Amino acid sequence: MIHRDQDSTDQYGNPIVSMSPPKIENVACPMATEGETWTAICGVASYVQSWVTTQLQKKLDAWERRPPNRRGPLPTKESITTELLSGRASTQDMGVECYAAILRSCGYPPLTKIWYEMKITSEQLKATTTNKLSSQITKLLTPSDYRRDAALLECKKCPFWKHREVLRAGAPKYRYLHDRITEMMRTTDPKEHMLVYALNPVTCLITLMLLLEDFSELRMMYIHAEVPCKPPETNKKYCRAAFIEALESHDHHQVFISSYEILSFGCNLQECNNFIGMEEPSSFESKMQAACRVHRLGQTLPTRIEFLQDRMNASEESRVIKNEGRGMLNAGLDLSKYVEAQGSKQSA
Repeated sequence: MIHRDQDSTDQYGNPIVSMSPPKIENVACPMATEGETWTAICGVASYVQSWVTTQLQKKLDAWERRPPNRRGPLPTKESITTELLSGRASTQDMGVECYAAILRSCGYPPLTKIWYEMKITSEQLKATTTNKLSSQITKLLTPSDYRRDAALLECKKCPFWKHREVLRAGAPKYRYLHDRITEMMRTTDPKEHMLVYALNPVTCLITLMLLLEDFSELRMMYIHAEVPCKPPETNKKYCRAAFIEALESHDHHQVFISSYEILSFGCNLQECNNFIGMEEPSSFESKMQAACRVHRLGQTLPTRIEFLQDRMNASEESRVIKNEGRGMLNAGLDLSKYVEAQGSKQSA
């Protein structure tokens, strides 16, 4: 790679415009380590730990039965957790479902408790399901035909709606986001907008639902997998380009919600200067790309880029450690604090 400085020029002798890396703030938003939510998470994590132990023994037995020349690497606890973290483990196993519940509750810890109590299903937490639920809401938030009250009525059909007070109260990240939006809306510049990204679509949907209820005067948009890239014949204003154009052109505060997977690359938002990542991205590259959606050439406003981290969530902690090492480390999955907490509670 060629080193460039302020005097560097291209092949035609023209100066090369460069930017310094984005200034990223990692904000600690840990869940409470007491109460019903923590108890449920410890119970679910303990089940994941037991599943890892069982899977390891099964793979060791299978490894022993193979001929020596066909054994391959010796299975270890680390190799089992790597399969789990990478999504290669069988989704039919209950241990994998338990891990998925922990993963999808990075933004809203009470989700694990609600799932554990069987008030919502694993299917309702999946991306395909939440994106379909979101479609009916986002169609009512089309910039050219914005209908907040109708969208809020649609939110009430969502399976998470009746749990919204528990989700709101038990989510330090949402409380932080709420305070930051309130702060943004007090600024005199109406062009200040906020971009909110998450890893899990269920986090995006719940965030949209709560913000619609909490901020009646704030415009919101949400781009998910079901929002088409190109406008359909039935609604030419309902597409990703129309949403992004509206964000760039409207002179009033707006919040734009999406996921790292959908809009981390190729979406330039010079008119959006506040960024909050509700969950730690899956890779360091994705984290930098997400930050650069607002840290762009042409940006005229000071930027504030924040990633909210709950290192009490084992899934999020593993991604934080990996990203701190810029992807060079295999962080694994440390469930010991949950197992110890569960054991202490049972002893008491």
